[in-house]
Amino acid sequence: MTTNRFIALSAPIILAASLAAWILPAAYAQIMHPLAVAAAGLLSLWVASFYGSTMRKAFLLIAAFLLLYAPTASSWVLDQLTDALGGAFLGTLLAYQTLTYAALLIASVLIVRLMEVRRVHRDGWLVSAGVAATGVVIIINGLSTFRDLLDFSTEAGAIYLTIRIFDVLVMTALTPVLWLYFQNGRAKYQESTTFMLVMIGIVLSLVLVYFYELAKQAPLMEVAAEYQTGSLLDSLYLLGYLIIGAALYAHRKHQDWSYAVVANAMEPS
Repeated sequence: MTTNRFIALSAPIILAASLAAWILPAAYAQIMHPLAVAAAGLLSLWVASFYGSTMRKAFLLIAAFLLLYAPTASSWVLDQLTDALGGAFLGTLLAYQTLTYAALLIASVLIVRLMEVRRVHRDGWLVSAGVAATGVVIIINGLSTFRDLLDFSTEAGAIYLTIRIFDVLVMTALTPVLWLYFQNGRAKYQESTTFMLVMIGIVLSLVLVYFYELAKQAPLMEVAAEYQTGSLLDSLYLLGYLIIGAALYAHRKHQDWSYAVVANAMEPS
C-alpha cells in the first residue's frame, strides 16, 4: 500500500458511505455520525503518539475536540440529556460546547504557528481574505435566528451564535495553512497531503452546513430539522467526518508504507 493508492481507493468508499446517509433510513446517520467522529478522535490520539512537541499537542487537542464532540453528534444522546437535565440542559450544553471548540481553536492556532503562514504568497492572502469575508456573511446570515432564539432562551441564542463564530474562526484560521500546502508542499511530501486532508475534513465538517443553509435560503433552525432524518445534510456531515478519519489513518501509516516501498525496491529480483 502507498499513500496515494490508499487515497484513491478510499475516496469512492467515503463518497458511497456518505451518500448512503441520504438514501438509507435515518438510523444509519444516527449511528454513523457519532461513530465516525469518535473513531476519528481515537485515530487522532494514535497520530499524536507519533509526534513530539507542538504537533503532538495539536493532534491531542484535535482528538479532545472530536471525542468531546462525538456525544453531541448523536440525537439520541442529546434527547436523553435533555430529559435528564431539564432546565439546566442548555446552560450545560453551552459550557460543554465552549470547552469542545476551545480545544479545536487552540489546535488551529498551534498549526498556524507551526506552518509559518507568513510564507503564504499574496494570492493566498487574497483567498484567505475572501474566506474571512464569507465567514462574516455566515455570521450575519444567522443574526435574525439568533435574535429569535434570544426571545425563547438566552442560552439557546448563545449556543447558536457561539458555535457559528467558532466554526468561522477555525475555517478562517486554517485557510492560509491549506493554501500553503497548495503553494509549496504538494509537490514535495505525500505526508503533507494527508495532513492537509485532515484539515480539509475538519473545515468541511464544520462549515458545509452553513453553505447548505445559504443554498436553501432557509434559517439554520429550519435546516437543522433535517439533521439525522436521512437527508442530504446528513451526507454532508458524514463526508467531513469520514475524510478526517481516513486522512488521519493515512497520515499515521504514511511512514510505514514508505519504508515498505523502499524495502521492496531493495530486494533482489
